[in-house]
Amino acid sequence: MRNLKKILALVLALMMTVSVMMFASAAGAEDYNDVDQINEQYLEAVDVLTGMGVFQGYGDGFQPTANVRRSEVAALVYRSLTADVTDEQTHIWEESNYFDDVNTNSSLWAAGYIGYSAHYGFVIGNGEGQFMPEDYVTGYQLLVIMLRALGYGENNEFVGAQWELNVARIASERGILDGFTTSRLSDYLTREEVAYLLFNAIQVNKVSYTPAFGYQIGEFSIGEQMFKLDSDVNTTDNYGRPSTTWFSNNSWTVNMGNSTVTTDTTAYDELTDTAYAVVEDAPVAVYYTAETLCDVAAAVNEGEDFTSNSVWTNGAEDTIAFTVDATNTVTTMGEQGRATEIYKDGTEWVIVYVDTYLGQVTGVSPAVVDTAGHEVRPAQLTLDTGTLANSVSGIVGEGYAMDDYVLFTQYGGTTTPTSTQIDIVGAAPTVDVTISGLHTTMSAYDGVIANSTTYLNNNTFGTSPLTMVLAPTTHINRNYRLYLDNQGNLVGLDGIGLIESVGVVTAAELVSAGTGRYVMQVDLFLADGTTVTRQFVNGNTGTTSDFFPVGGSASWAAAGTFVRFETVSINGSTYYTISDTAKDVVLPYGTSATGFTTASADSDSYAETGIANTLDTTVLLNDTTRFIVANYVYDYSINQTVLQGYSVYTGFKTIPTLTGTTYYGSLTDTEGTQYVLLTSALTGAAVQSAKPTYQVDTSALFLSKGQTYQYYSTYNVVLNGQKTTVNVSNNVESVINTNGMNRVYALSGLNTSGYYTGLALPVDSANNTMGYLSGGTATYADGVLTYTDSASTVTYLTVADNCTVQVVNYATEEVYAATLDNLSQYSAQAISYELDANGYVSYLYLTDVDA
Repeated sequence: MRNLKKILALVLALMMTVSVMMFASAAGAEDYNDVDQINEQYLEAVDVLTGMGVFQGYGDGFQPTANVRRSEVAALVYRSLTADVTDEQTHIWEESNYFDDVNTNSSLWAAGYIGYSAHYGFVIGNGEGQFMPEDYVTGYQLLVIMLRALGYGENNEFVGAQWELNVARIASERGILDGFTTSRLSDYLTREEVAYLLFNAIQVNKVSYTPAFGYQIGEFSIGEQMFKLDSDVNTTDNYGRPSTTWFSNNSWTVNMGNSTVTTDTTAYDELTDTAYAVVEDAPVAVYYTAETLCDVAAAVNEGEDFTSNSVWTNGAEDTIAFTVDATNTVTTMGEQGRATEIYKDGTEWVIVYVDTYLGQVTGVSPAVVDTAGHEVRPAQLTLDTGTLANSVSGIVGEGYAMDDYVLFTQYGGTTTPTSTQIDIVGAAPTVDVTISGLHTTMSAYDGVIANSTTYLNNNTFGTSPLTMVLAPTTHINRNYRLYLDNQGNLVGLDGIGLIESVGVVTAAELVSAGTGRYVMQVDLFLADGTTVTRQFVNGNTGTTSDFFPVGGSASWAAAGTFVRFETVSINGSTYYTISDTAKDVVLPYGTSATGFTTASADSDSYAETGIANTLDTTVLLNDTTRFIVANYVYDYSINQTVLQGYSVYTGFKTIPTLTGTTYYGSLTDTEGTQYVLLTSALTGAAVQSAKPTYQVDTSALFLSKGQTYQYYSTYNVVLNGQKTTVNVSNNVESVINTNGMNRVYALSGLNTSGYYTGLALPVDSANNTMGYLSGGTATYADGVLTYTDSASTVTYLTVADNCTVQVVNYATEEVYAATLDNLSQYSAQAISYELDANGYVSYLYLTDVDA
């Protein structure tokens, strides 16, 4: 009769919770901030039970070594036996009258759990009417509760002086104690130990009892019955690592209190099943250097050959058999810095290679939230991945800033990885050193030596955005910042500690620096607006051979040359050497591809925004560009223009309009700052004049049509960043019918009746005040929006400092605020914009990808 009572209770509980059985908590052990403190033996149990929702942790983590109170055990029992992991039905049991210390404490949070567990005989208290909810639970106490839940106790084996021995015996026979230290059973259990024993218990098939036949093991476990708990040992992660997926097998059906498997499909199907946890197998060995086959065989297979039919490299599988020959002392597997992970999955060997790369953060896009505060787009990054995949946007990640360098892995195999195939590992460790030597292997430089430490190149060093061809004359005795992987291998390096500057030569002469040694004494106007005199040598080896000979000269020593220079030390004295010079390039007249638009069809150009082409580079003019402008005035006494010095401007928007100006050249320093010299190599004329202005019309983003009246119709629009309505004459409705909604239109001719009589799309002209871009991709950086269409034609737009950015869902007409940093998340969608009087984008409307 007691068994029947329990079965009926489970039927009721199952009926109450059938709606939640198909869903699992998205949480897992990795969500606990103290996951690294969980004993590896217990981690799988914690992970799966958390994914099922049985364990839910605390606000500050899982607290794996904390003891567990009896009230907490009651909660775990309730969730395990009802699948009500959201605790929606606990109120049913809160008024149960079983224990004095629970009934009198109406505010006890666990009253419902305790009432349920007592009602069905899983907990019985101390025999004196007390449950003692705040007492800690011992191993024996937890096991007897779970054994009762499995159906034991009907033969009174848990009554009397021998109850603990019987508990341990039965739990051991059923495998619940496998791998557990039995001496701990008389002690208070920790949370991780409770998770381990509970997880084992819910996987054990339940029993039924009759006096004639005793206990008979049934067909299903608690996990199968209540959660459809199943596991698939043949799954892999994105990199090929073997794993076990614990999931709700939704091919099973549930027949009230007893599970009936109608289709015994144990393979996990991500389309139909609900994953609780993915538990990766532990590798038998991990290497980060090239190892001989014989050494690997000796370490992982007792010196015997073994063959892998599954070799994965950065997420791509090669099923051609690879044999690790125990007698081969020459051939190696793995590379410097590459993770070589070897697994034994049952009887099968699996080899997984994972490379670590360096990337530079070139874009940060914060999360976007809607008006209700819900996150509609996660925070994303754009990475310069070097030659691996160049620039990749849309990588999920937060906590990084522009120009940070991060380590990442990718599972795109041999193809160029997409944003979803890149995993951020973390910030790249750095060390600042003076390089004292280079490491060589087979006559090739493959690492640097500094401070008695050798930093070998990671095998991905050649793809890094900070890769360099190592050479003694370039690197030895120079200061560098080394970027390392987490094993201390070199993934990139960048010059530091150089006293470096950019400026224009105003005068130069050769002067003596000792017998037979000469230096070029140079006057410079620097990009910071100061003037200096420096002594330059003709090389950068740091030896006396760098000095000029008698009568020496240099092409860069002419007045007006744009140069970048750095320090070099010779015999303890500091000199300077040229590291780069700008190219003498005349700005071409004409198209927007040059980044300069013209006021009229003559040689007078207005510098506006975008790029200008030099002989060997493309210069993007933006908010960080430093401009050096040559100031010329006309001297009537000699009837020609004369140089009156230079001015410095930071940011494209700050420079005056310059007519009669040619683009002379550009330089970039080691920090990536772009410098541009504006002067005229042909005429010497750089005249400042007024900037062109734009006639700003009334314009609005049209969303949908409202009511139609005799002379006009009402339209739902976004005007000046606000949702509103405007009335437009029916005579111009054809413009909208032809070009469609979701566009910015210019409104004109507002009459006394309150509706506009003019409506037009923007046209391609110098005073265009609005626009629409589609079919391409867009990026934003430092004040410039760059749009590339499907034909690879590039459009550059200067963005106002106070630009209003909004994301528009054209299906729902919901409009919510965004930032320019969010542009990359919507880069493949249509973009509408409005310009202010300076010709800068003042309103930018992005299309919601779900629209």
